[in-house]
Amino acid sequence: MSVCDLLTFPQHTFLWLIEKTTTSFELNVYEDLRAERDQSTSFFRPKPDLKKTYPLHQDPLKDQKMTLFRVFSLWVFIILSLYLQTGDCTKIIGGTEVKPHSLPYMALIYRKINETHTSWCGGILINSEWVLTAAHCGEMELVYLGVHNMKQPGHGVKVKRNVLHPDYMTIKEGNDIMLVQLNKPVGQNSMIKVMPLPKPVEDIRAGTECFVAGWGVTKVNSSMSDVLMSAKVTVIDRVTCNSTEYYNKDPIITANMLCAGYDIDPADACQGDSGGPLVCDGELEGLVSYGEGCGIKTKPGIYTFIPKYNKWIQDTVTKP
Repeated sequence: MSVCDLLTFPQHTFLWLIEKTTTSFELNVYEDLRAERDQSTSFFRPKPDLKKTYPLHQDPLKDQKMTLFRVFSLWVFIILSLYLQTGDCTKIIGGTEVKPHSLPYMALIYRKINETHTSWCGGILINSEWVLTAAHCGEMELVYLGVHNMKQPGHGVKVKRNVLHPDYMTIKEGNDIMLVQLNKPVGQNSMIKVMPLPKPVEDIRAGTECFVAGWGVTKVNSSMSDVLMSAKVTVIDRVTCNSTEYYNKDPIITANMLCAGYDIDPADACQGDSGGPLVCDGELEGLVSYGEGCGIKTKPGIYTFIPKYNKWIQDTVTKP
């Protein structure tokens, strides 16, 4: 059982475990405590009368030691609970493995950073030669299509060129979108299909239910998921996302971005999902771009709003 799993126990169950642990503890170490009492007066005050014999359940030395142990256990519980709230144990709750090849437009994109480090991003096949992803993913080298399990990626298609949006500067400033051209066209089949660009729209209504997909990590500082996962998220209005309770305008959520999170059951994208799709009512509306932590209600996912970039995409892919 992991620390994260333990902290999902009801509190009364955790306290019952403490009680059982201390009972076992006192039986195992009682003799050691009496020996310790003989050698030290600095920890326990007042020092018990060593000439007096105490029953096990009445020994003041033992009672003080058990009280301190219980207090220590409760402090450990409180500290671990606070650690959980920081997001370090946060799972992408609500995420589930998708049916294999049910999202045939999904692309898994790879680049080698150095001899020991690699970088992975998600992407969307938008025609036979082009994949759409996030600009912050960097200069990608290989694209895997028709993948469900990362352990069986098949053969990658080499990248011919990466085309960043001309106005992309940093991830927080927006325009986090990039086109990846393959070095050869790919054919479509039951496992590989093109996802068309979305219809032109001014905005996506707050409260719209969507889903995000990718092979990203399922908890902070863990490995990427072996299989393709998806999670349901809900579009949040920009006023809320820019409020002091949420992002406090750092970054500013502009009209070229979408904000999507959850109301009750945590759901979110995480590291490794960058460049993956946000799909709303069957339309490709967003790209995974940014977020603080994973699964934190007041730090929902920020997505590049694709309809705002339709013209740039079309102009780029049609250039000779």
